[in-house]
Amino acid sequence: MSRKELNRIRVIGALVDGRMTNKEAAEKLGLCQRQIIRIKKKFIAQGTAGLIHGNRGRKSRHRIGDEVRESVLKAYREVYYDFNFSHFTEYLNEREGIKLSRASVVRILKDEGIRSKKGVRRRPKLHRSRPRKEAAGMLWQTDATSFEWFGRENGRAALHAYIDDASGIMEAGGMFRQRTIFSGWPTRRLRCAKR
Repeated sequence: MSRKELNRIRVIGALVDGRMTNKEAAEKLGLCQRQIIRIKKKFIAQGTAGLIHGNRGRKSRHRIGDEVRESVLKAYREVYYDFNFSHFTEYLNEREGIKLSRASVVRILKDEGIRSKKGVRRRPKLHRSRPRKEAAGMLWQTDATSFEWFGRENGRAALHAYIDDASGIMEAGGMFRQRTIFSGWPTRRLRCAKR
């Protein structure tokens, strides 16, 4: 029996013996007087067994069946072993036809001792980050990204950006037809902004 059930038996026993009123018992157990009267009748008719929850030891009607649990575990171990729990739940619903909530999937996997890939901490990087340069202008870092910035009909364009390493401020940027400048400087510059 739980501590809560033992306390309830003690209070209802005192109530039946006349050492406590319905109001006092209701205050002690945090229930209303109507519930106390109902519990008192059940205690008189069935004894302490009447105060123990009737579903104790029974499986819930809403419990996920063993065959579904096995299907989930088999799918995770054989096919989706490198997925995190959220991604795995989406694939179960869409591809495997097993309609379960994320919480249910997490419970099934955790009961088997499986941890989410997202929860596993990555090892720290082996190299330290390079310290920034002392003065502005000593080093500019550059990167480019190709995208359909002006819509599909105009094709792809590359946005080039130049950032000062010391200050972290963008010094220059431009839009070009190609992503790399090593194959020859672009014939037509679309737009260039310099600080």
